[in-house]
Amino acid sequence: MEEWISLNEYSRRYKMNHVQVKKLIAEGKVDFFLTEGGYYKIKVGGQKDSKREEALLKENAELKATLKNLQSILNQVNV
Repeated sequence: MEEWISLNEYSRRYKMNHVQVKKLIAEGKVDFFLTEGGYYKIKVGGQKDSKREEALLKENAELKATLKNLQSILNQVNV
């Protein structure tokens, strides 16, 4: 089911910060519009968007794992 949610809600659902979400918007990776008040509304749901969201969640998880590994390496170097 398609719905339009705020930037804050998108950030919460997909565990991203505002900068990451705005980057997705700038790169055209999410459908959005600006309200009259200047707030972002981002489209979620629908078949095409579900695949995109799944890919973003996978990428986010991979990046978190990479950061965790780098932190572990840095901790070993600083021993």
